[in-house]
Parts: sequence; C-alpha cells; structure tokens
Amino acid sequence: MESKGLVVLLATACFALSSSLSHADIVFQLSDQNSCNNLPGTWAGYGTVIALNGIVNCKYTGTAWIAGFSDPHSFIMQVKLNIKTGVCPPREDLNLSGSCDKGVIILKTDSAHLSGHLNADGTVAEMGGTVTINIPKMGDVKADIKDMNMHKTFV
Repeated sequence: MESKGLVVLLATACFALSSSLSHADIVFQLSDQNSCNNLPGTWAGYGTVIALNGIVNCKYTGTAWIAGFSDPHSFIMQVKLNIKTGVCPPREDLNLSGSCDKGVIILKTDSAHLSGHLNADGTVAEMGGTVTINIPKMGDVKADIKDMNMHKTFV
C-alpha cells in the first residue's frame, strides 16, 4: 500500500474510532457503593487508543464535567478530548449519559466496553477496555483503550 493510502486509511480508522466512542457502553466498578456521590465535578485524564496491531496508536488527554444527578442514579458527562500523539482526530467533544448504582457506572453508547475502578477516596479512576470501529473496506476492527487514568480536579 502506498504511503499516502496508508495515511488516509489510518485517518479514516481514527475518525471512525472517535465517532464510535459516542455510541459505546462504558462500565467501571467503583471501590465503594457511596463513591457515586463523588462523581459530580471536573475530571482530567489521559488514555491510549491502539488498533490494527499497533498501526493506530494515539494518546489523548482530556477533561470531563459531570453535573449533579438528574435522578438518584443518572448523570450527564461532557467530555473534551485532545490528541497528544498519533494520527487520529485532533479533538473530540462528547456528551454522554450515564448511571451510577451500587458502585457501578455505565455510560450509554453502542460499541465499546471499558472497565476499571476508583481509588478509596473516589478521586482517581483507572480504566481500560475495547471499542469496535467500522473502517470502510475493512469492516469491524477492535481497538484497545489502554492506560486510561482520570483524576478529580478541584477547580
């Protein structure tokens, strides 16, 4: 494959990946059933997206805002991602709905699964998992989300 064709393929894969994140089920286990109370506020973090045996390898940084709960278990998360390294979309803004009940958080989307946990005081979350993306002419490709770390900021 020509170099230009590979760059176009990688850019397409990364764009499809970022589009898929807004349609995924993302789940992580909290360390304490009362940790749900610590979710509202501002979070910051980073993570790595790897696909196609490492051909796609992008590092992102980001921030998230979680408003208070709309009912005892539901919330909205606004996420802003910025690429740090790699050939992927440079920026992504997502609005995700989620729920937290008995220490389990679920963000409502269609094609991914992330899992992880909060530390004892509910200020750091470490996660990982997969997202399935559809790349034209290749079909569904599974991408790994690695080294995802979020921490609560007190701004």
